[in-house]
Amino acid sequence: MKIKPVISTILIFLSATLLWSCQEEYHVDLQNTEPFLVVDGLLTDQQGPHEVRLSKSVKFQDQFIPQAVSGASLRITVSDGQSVPLTETQPGVYQTPANFEGIIGRSYVLHITAQNGEEYVSAPQTLMPPLSIDSVFGQLGEEIFYLHSQVSNNVYPTAVDGTNTFLKTSGTNEDASSYRFVSELYLQYLIIYGGIGGAVETVDNCWIRRQINDQLGTDLGNRNLMQNATDKIGFVLRERNQLPYYGFTEQLYQSHRVLINKIFTLNEDSYEFHKAKNEQLSDEGRFFDPIAAQIQGNMQCITDPQKVVLGLFEASSELIITYKIESDFQNNTVDITMIDNLHTIPRSGCLYEEYPDHWLF
Repeated sequence: MKIKPVISTILIFLSATLLWSCQEEYHVDLQNTEPFLVVDGLLTDQQGPHEVRLSKSVKFQDQFIPQAVSGASLRITVSDGQSVPLTETQPGVYQTPANFEGIIGRSYVLHITAQNGEEYVSAPQTLMPPLSIDSVFGQLGEEIFYLHSQVSNNVYPTAVDGTNTFLKTSGTNEDASSYRFVSELYLQYLIIYGGIGGAVETVDNCWIRRQINDQLGTDLGNRNLMQNATDKIGFVLRERNQLPYYGFTEQLYQSHRVLINKIFTLNEDSYEFHKAKNEQLSDEGRFFDPIAAQIQGNMQCITDPQKVVLGLFEASSELIITYKIESDFQNNTVDITMIDNLHTIPRSGCLYEEYPDHWLF
């Protein structure tokens, strides 16, 4: 009767040994394929110039150093019969004429002829009407930021107070649209010189703006098949000493917090592309996560239909809203004030002893 525990122990030991012995190093046989053409183009209903960037893909095992594709011939054809040439302004960057802008309801096709004679074409892209926005509102909340410890070399989460902003859209099942957004945070700060030992104090009035989409986790709005849908489009940190979490340098930032939202209405091709992109970027490497896959774009090679082409030529209407956020954490209130757009000013700059025209007081 005392033999059974011994047998069970032996079976457990053998099972553990067999499981351990099954672990072998596996070397993946990566195919040595040629780099693919990558297309990154955006046409909107705003004043040009609009850009198309051409580059070559990088092999998985290689260091990521983008290789621009120069010397190609590009043009955009329009459903009304126009043919608009693009000019290469720097290696791999091609621009439309400055006075060219997309028209709502028309379709656009990108044509590319490479130096080696290969020809590429996009699927027709219809430029959809701009999103119908009802309002922008804010709510106090918190976000988790992952910080790298300089002491332990570990990454740890930190909950940070701030203000969430939301877009409230209008529409019905008939006119609902998909959209993506780019959120930028605009800040003002001062650089103070002198003022010690009787010296006269002088000030540089400076500003900076940068994208903050990374912390939001997505750049897509809901497919608004219902009225009064809401989407989170921004998060503004409460304390100025926390602004480096967004990549801003430590400065004497003022209390003004301004968000600039660029909103692009998407057609079906663009929506599916950005949806797949977000799903792939959000994978965390867990056991059942999908493997990295090629994201389906809307370009094809017409001289060799079997040739892989990556990227997207996107035609979207563009709507830009800029608003100042004033949050009262003691009384749990948020005040949103629409202001003049700041997306045309330089991304950063300073003026000595004077205020720029766009300065907020």
